[in-house]
Amino acid sequence: MIISRTRRIFVLPPRNTTSQKQSWSCPPNGWIKCNYDASCPQQNHLTAAGWLFRDSTGVFLGAGQAKGRQDLSVLESEMQNLILAMQTAWSLGFTKVVFEGDCKEISNILNHKHPHFGVFNWTRDIQDWKSRFEEIKFSWIQRDQNVLADILSKQQISNDSIFHFSKFVPQILSDALHCDYISVH
Repeated sequence: MIISRTRRIFVLPPRNTTSQKQSWSCPPNGWIKCNYDASCPQQNHLTAAGWLFRDSTGVFLGAGQAKGRQDLSVLESEMQNLILAMQTAWSLGFTKVVFEGDCKEISNILNHKHPHFGVFNWTRDIQDWKSRFEEIKFSWIQRDQNVLADILSKQQISNDSIFHFSKFVPQILSDALHCDYISVH
């Protein structure tokens, strides 16, 4: 707000408009987008992973979840989750995929902006899987844009299973998925 010499009040727009919440965005036409996330809850010593696929109109194509022992760093857990998502995408026949997660370090490593020797083997495995696709992109998004994958990674799967895939929208995702869909249409 500025008060002029004539005592008029002018309201200026906020300076920082980047703090406004952004919503999920669709991939380019002909592409699939996979959002992925990992969680490492301390109480049960397991790493959990979640990922989901949507097409260029935002339509849900499937979701996966997995769990394993928590021997890994958070970065390694996220990279292992990305590999599981890539394997699932490949097995579903997807050829052009944007893999989008909220771990900026992974995006920087895989886009050759920031090498990391500590995860060299994981990076090599990801590059090997990358070669099986026609086209692939690795991108970073803010955590509040990755809500669905976060929900999946924190949702328990049955004790007798380490992997679960659903072609139908899991009930725990229906409201958030609807909000994402509405925001892009």
